[in-house]
Order: sequence, then C-alpha cells, then structure tokens
Amino acid sequence: MAGSPDLALVPLELLEKSKPEVQPAKRELLIARTLEKKGRVDDALRFYERAAAHASGAEAFFRQGLFLARLGRKEEAKKILEQVLSQAKSSGKIYRRLERDWIQRSKRVLAELRK
Repeated sequence: MAGSPDLALVPLELLEKSKPEVQPAKRELLIARTLEKKGRVDDALRFYERAAAHASGAEAFFRQGLFLARLGRKEEAKKILEQVLSQAKSSGKIYRRLERDWIQRSKRVLAELRK
C-alpha cells in the first residue's frame, strides 16, 4: 500500500459512513492497514477485528495476527494465526487453494513466534 495514509483514509471513511454494506471486510481491512501506517494502534486493532469478523478468507486474520506480533502481543498473535491453520484443515481443497498464500504466511509467522 503506497502513498499517503492520510489521503487513503478519507475516501474509506466516507464509504464506511455512506455505504457501510459495500464490501465491509475489504474496506475495514484497508482502513486497518491505513490506521496501522498512521500509528493509530487501537483504531487499527479495532478495524482488524471488524475485518476478520466479516471476512470469508484468511487475509484479515493473518494481517491481524501479524499486527499483534509486531506489537509484541505474541500469545494473541499465535492464537489468531492458529485459527487460520485450523480453518484451513477443516476446509475443503478449494478454500485451501484460494487461501494458500495466507495459510503459508501464517505458518511462517507462527514458526517465528514459537522460537
């Protein structure tokens, strides 16, 4: 995500207020990532949680877990990343193929957190 976080946040917040039903998981994930870049930790965490609650895939969970790991909240991060792997195990081949990148990333971050 390149560019100014301040410029990115304005249209996302407008979209959230005017049409909250439009792709909430994607929008909330973009807002969370933007807030993270701005250093607004509590707001970013809140939006990562909201994105994960609306998400059908693994990206929002991975990014939430990674952010928690960066904050030094390793146990919380592990729990979320383990959920990604658990979901993958209990899902079918199509889900695992579509979410392969996020599953692999989750495995790598978990391995680092377990050292």
